[in-house]
Amino acid sequence: MPQYSYGTHVEMLDPEQRVALLSPLLRAMNQAQRLDASAVISGDGFVIASELGPDIEPNRFAAMGASLLALADRAAREVERGALRQVLVEGEHGTMLLVRAGTDAVLAVAAPANVNLGMIFLETRRTAAKIESLLG
Repeated sequence: MPQYSYGTHVEMLDPEQRVALLSPLLRAMNQAQRLDASAVISGDGFVIASELGPDIEPNRFAAMGASLLALADRAAREVERGALRQVLVEGEHGTMLLVRAGTDAVLAVAAPANVNLGMIFLETRRTAAKIESLLG
């Protein structure tokens, strides 16, 4: 794996370098927390890097995540809740969590229903902070 320092600007990297930089973080988080999927997506809904299960289509996952975040951000501003930090979606079969990872990146994760949500929140926030540092 190529070595990059914190503060590497993702815009200066080609897509393969972005994946090489971010995928190990996603893979480690998925394994440690038993996540079904994780992805770093841009604010406009494009995949930057992902570690998704075989049944999850990356572009659709990214587009839906960006749409959810944009709508939640608007709702938070409308009711004067301040800057949006995260979005949690709980379904019958699991949870999806979206956390900002810098000014134009979002960490989106999908977890099964039987995981410890506190640990998911903690690890997702830690990983989002690392991603923000890496992306600059």
